[in-house]
Amino acid sequence: MNKRIYSLVITAVMLITLLFGVMGCTMRIVDASSESAKSGIERNYGLAYQSVMVNLDENDSIDAFDAADVVPAEDTVRANMEGKDYEIEQTETVFESDIEAMTIVARKDNSFCIITYCLDQAEAEKVFEIYEKKFSEDEFYIMAQNGAFVYCVSDDRSFRDAGFSELANSGIQIIYHDNFEAR
Repeated sequence: MNKRIYSLVITAVMLITLLFGVMGCTMRIVDASSESAKSGIERNYGLAYQSVMVNLDENDSIDAFDAADVVPAEDTVRANMEGKDYEIEQTETVFESDIEAMTIVARKDNSFCIITYCLDQAEAEKVFEIYEKKFSEDEFYIMAQNGAFVYCVSDDRSFRDAGFSELANSGIQIIYHDNFEAR
């Protein structure tokens, strides 16, 4: 009889400990998600919004992520945005800097899409620093340095209008969820 009571007490203590552990983890998740909901800002560094399927078949090859598959080409952006009545401006420098890189600026009402096509990732990192100084978080939906590309877009509609189809990124990505909707 003593063994049975001892066994029940140990089982009850283990269940109570497990219950408090689950409650503690749940509270941490709720606190973390509510903090994100308060700020509305998501920051990603490195690879983000990507999925990779690995097959062990010898005929399959492994493809590395290429930002050029995500960021629309200059002529695509120009055609897409002109077709949606955006005003297009193209410059050969990045804003007021001395960095020479093609930048396309598309504006319509309060919406915009700005993409800089850099020579390499090192240059894109410098350009991203310029973008960070130029735009405050309440001005954009997404700002990213994705490989050799840097872009800032006001809202999801402009993001899709430009020709982006996904958020996959390799670099730095800031998403301000409060500006998802067009203004």
